[in-house]
Amino acid sequence: MNPERIVFTDTPAFIPVPEALQHRKVEVILWPLDEDTVPVEAPKYTWADFFNRFSRQVDDATPCARDELYADRLR
Repeated sequence: MNPERIVFTDTPAFIPVPEALQHRKVEVILWPLDEDTVPVEAPKYTWADFFNRFSRQVDDATPCARDELYADRLR
């Protein structure tokens, strides 16, 4: 059975269900088609911004906890 799509230009108080779909388990989605939606702008971040925010700088001499675990291997 194929899904059935019905678009109403003026929604009635009661929506008729096609006979083939009556007394069955179905999903009904009411999606307004006339709303003005505001377009969402994509973030203007770059990968460089991401790495600068979430990684430590190479010039930084402050050791991390991970560095302390492997201090004997770094020498």
